[in-house]
This record gives sequence, C-alpha cells and structure tokens, in this order.
Amino acid sequence: MTRYRSILAALVVLLLGACADPDLEELEARMASMESEARGEVAPLPTLNEPDPPAFATEGRNPMERPGGSEAATPDGAEGPGPEDGRKPDPLESYSLEGLRMVGTMGSGERRVALVEDPEGRLHSVAEGDYMGRNHGRVERITATTIELREWEEASDGWQQRNNTVTRDHARNGQEP
Repeated sequence: MTRYRSILAALVVLLLGACADPDLEELEARMASMESEARGEVAPLPTLNEPDPPAFATEGRNPMERPGGSEAATPDGAEGPGPEDGRKPDPLESYSLEGLRMVGTMGSGERRVALVEDPEGRLHSVAEGDYMGRNHGRVERITATTIELREWEEASDGWQQRNNTVTRDHARNGQEP
C-alpha cells in the first residue's frame, strides 16, 4: 500500500514539474505590456436631467373607488345597489357552493327547508331568503331536489347578478339570469 502511495506521489511531483515554465519572465513582460496598452482614460458619464413628473388630472373618477360608484347597473338594465351591505353573514357564506352539499328537504309547499352539509360535515337548514356561498347567493326557491340562488358577482363595471343552483349532491355554476 505504501508503495502505491509513493508511486502516486512521484507522479504528482512529475506532473506539477512539467507544468513549470522556466521562462516566466517572458510571460510577465508580455502581461505588463498588455496592461499598459489597455490603460486609458475613461470618459465621464454624461449628466442626465431629471424628467418632469407627468401631470395627472385630479378631476374625474377616483381610481381607488369601484367603477360606477356604489350603484351599478344589473344585467336587466335596472339600477341596483349590489349585495346587501351591513347585514350579518350567514354561516354558509364562508364556503364556496362547490363545497356545500344538499342532502335533503323538510316540509312541503311554501314552508320547505333544505338540509345542506358543509365541508366540515355539519348540517345546516336553509330557507328561502337565507344566504349561502361566497358570491352573496340569496336562496330564491327550494324544491325537492334543488336550491335556486341569485348571486351577486363583482365585475369590472360593477356588480352583476346570476342564477345558480345547488342540486342534491352537487352544485352547478354559472347560469345567467
């Protein structure tokens, strides 16, 4: 084992010795001449004038407010305020409709109540006029197999209404009124 180490050490010394150049003075002289040729005067940077800030019109719509003000046109063309402000949200408004599941109904006729399961497995009773889903969905009608909702969706030009339904065992999105 020591024999191999000594052979390896000898090879390393020979290889490093072969890389040595006895004429380093010539190389150093060439580097010095290249360095002196490369030195020169660097032109100073031009001075730039500070541009004038653009003038913004102070009249017109505040960019921090909703377009159309607090009242926006609904899809049927009538003026409407959008979703009700100031009311306490119902518990099912913290879930998307896709996460809610209609499991049944109780009652009959105009006194029908839907049973809805939230994603955490809790059961809620929902009557007409209650709210559910994240888009301010107001329950308009309950049948034996569906909950029909009227939702308010925020659009670039204000609030828009759309119909949506939650059927037994799943939600269906996006029916325009």
